[in-house]
Amino acid sequence: MVVYTRYMNSKQKVLSVVAIVSILFGLLAISECIARYVTDTHVLSYYKPIELVKQHEQAEELRLANVFSGPESDLEYDPVVFWRPKKNWGIFNELGIRGESVTSNLESASSSCTILTYGDSNTLGAFQGGYFDNPWPDELARLLQQHISSFRVLNMGVSGYSSYQGLKKFRQDIDIFHPSLIFVAFGWNDASPDMGIPDNKFTTVLSTLLSPLNTSRLFQVIKYYSDVVVQKFIQKPFPNGPRVSFDDFKYNLIEFITLAQKNNSSIIFLTRPHADFTNTDRNNWRLRVLENNNIIRAVAFEYKILLIDMEKIFLEQYPNELSDDCHFTQKGHTAAATVIYAFLKQNNLFCK
Repeated sequence: MVVYTRYMNSKQKVLSVVAIVSILFGLLAISECIARYVTDTHVLSYYKPIELVKQHEQAEELRLANVFSGPESDLEYDPVVFWRPKKNWGIFNELGIRGESVTSNLESASSSCTILTYGDSNTLGAFQGGYFDNPWPDELARLLQQHISSFRVLNMGVSGYSSYQGLKKFRQDIDIFHPSLIFVAFGWNDASPDMGIPDNKFTTVLSTLLSPLNTSRLFQVIKYYSDVVVQKFIQKPFPNGPRVSFDDFKYNLIEFITLAQKNNSSIIFLTRPHADFTNTDRNNWRLRVLENNNIIRAVAFEYKILLIDMEKIFLEQYPNELSDDCHFTQKGHTAAATVIYAFLKQNNLFCK
């Protein structure tokens, strides 16, 4: 009888635990549905890291133009790199890379010559309102494949990316694609205003650890409003400055080099082309781009890294092939690819 009573008590405890867990899961499911409804109908907001710094208003904050502009946007939230292209969306394939599908060729990637091109919208081939048909990575692939079909050029550029984001992405990509050659072309978005919070202050260990929970809209709502409280009442804003400081920009470039060399990949730096800012006001943030280009040259020299000085080439040879302050025209993309192809040929960097 005692044994039976103990058995019944144990069974009741188990059933009680199961009932409590079921109720909790049911409440969470209901809460999740409610959270999705109230955020989809814009009654409440959910976690959007860039929106949290709108209180530090500045005239120009390029990050705001690249994230969460609506369901039609090509970009979505990412806990590590802030935003990323949507997979299988528009010009982006199943890996979120511009171009045709590449997953079917991943196994044979190490036996061919894979080139990864890292950069911002000028590498991606984006302009206000659309994309060029043939950005310079595509044009470069066309030139290379006329001679060696084993070349594969993957366009890893993303609109609005700084070197901080590019480095994070490179760390994710290196073991997937095993590149033979890497191009690194940053410096514009690094220089742009940070609205009080630089890039390296957005990502924390905690946010990365909790990233699996970001699929929950309820969690995103809680995270959003808790962060609003922290940003507004607890954490003092950082002084306004560039998204990536000069010291951090140099650090990111060196990390690109270190990671590439560890993986037996060659790396080539490109200075960032731009319009002529000779008569620009001294307080214009665009002047930081010139200093970033100087840092690129200095790091390339110090670490004996190959460099293509696209800033100098376009200012001197193709001054009319920029559609605005910093983006190539379609002819500019073709010219850039031609310059890069000639450089590869001159330095005998073709895969054997």
